[in-house]
Amino acid sequence: MTTVRSDTPPFVPTPVVRLDVPAGWEPLVLPDALVAVAETEQQGPFRANVVVTVRRIATTADGSAALSLAVEQNTAALEAAERWAELGSEYRTVLGLDGYRVEGAFVMPGVGTVFQALQLATIDHGAVADVIALTATCGADEGERLVPVLRSVLESARLH
Repeated sequence: MTTVRSDTPPFVPTPVVRLDVPAGWEPLVLPDALVAVAETEQQGPFRANVVVTVRRIATTADGSAALSLAVEQNTAALEAAERWAELGSEYRTVLGLDGYRVEGAFVMPGVGTVFQALQLATIDHGAVADVIALTATCGADEGERLVPVLRSVLESARLH
């Protein structure tokens, strides 16, 4: 009998992401999150947070880039949000990899308008790719105070 382990080839381990957070923020344990942090004290109707997730997808037979697919899927989800208003987007380095960033605002039911910054990067493993999403969110009413903090936490993200 042969033993096969998830942490040996041909399998690849789940990425590990490190975030630097300011004083007054704490770790959160959330379903599907690699790592998540939030402002310790909720200042408005929404608790500011940064959540990092990973989703493993199959790469396409025609060689389409996983990043393009991830951008397309996430753009569709954002555009479906109530009153989504994009503030800016660009392809840029995320986690030291080719990536994408988009910022905007939308109405979250029961909360009101929220600001969200999303960064995407992919790690190609041949037959599969890991799509890493870093999502920072705060209530729009707290945007002036928190958007610079959220951007700082996102910029601190590193693969470990």
